[in-house]
Amino acid sequence: MILRKAKEHEVRAVAKLYDDVIDFLEANKNYPGWRKGIYPTIADASADFSKGTLYVLVEDSNDSDDEIIQGSVVLNHLPEKGYDQGKWLKDVDYSDIWIIRRLVVTPASIGRGVADTLLKEMDLLAKNEGIKSLRLDVYEINAPAIALYERNGYRYAGTVDIGLAMIGLEWFKLFEKVIP
Repeated sequence: MILRKAKEHEVRAVAKLYDDVIDFLEANKNYPGWRKGIYPTIADASADFSKGTLYVLVEDSNDSDDEIIQGSVVLNHLPEKGYDQGKWLKDVDYSDIWIIRRLVVTPASIGRGVADTLLKEMDLLAKNEGIKSLRLDVYEINAPAIALYERNGYRYAGTVDIGLAMIGLEWFKLFEKVIP
C-alpha cells in the first residue's frame, strides 16, 4: 500500500469512507464523537483537497484507475488551540511539523493492521518531505486510537482543552512522533 495525495475524483470516496466509519462507530462505540452529516463531511474532504492536505492510502496497483482506498488522513501545519500547552519532544516551527487529522481506515480493515501501515507510510512520506515531527490530538476516551499511536512510537505530550467542551469533548491527549 502507498500513501499519496488524494485526487479530485477521490473526494467523494473519502467522504463515503467517513460515513462508513461513522456507521461502524455508531454500531459499536463512538470514541471520537463523530456525527454523520456534522463531522467529518464531504465539505471537510473538499476543503482539505483544495488545500492539498488530503491523503489516501491505496493498494499499490499498476493501474491507477483500479486503486482501492483503504484509508485516509489529513496532514497540515495548523495546531489546534491548546497545542501551546503541550510538552513537545521537538522544538521546531510548525512549518516543519505535520498535524494529523481525521485518520480513518475502511471498517472492513479494522484489526488487520491497515492503520499501522498508514502510519508507517506517513513516516516515510514525512521523512521524504523533510518533516521533523508528527503531532496529533485524541479525545481522551479513544482507547483504540491511543493504543495505535503508542504502538507506533508516538509519545504522550499532555492533556489539553482544544475548545470542544461545548459539544461534550473537553479533554484531548496530545501525542508526538519525532521523524529521524
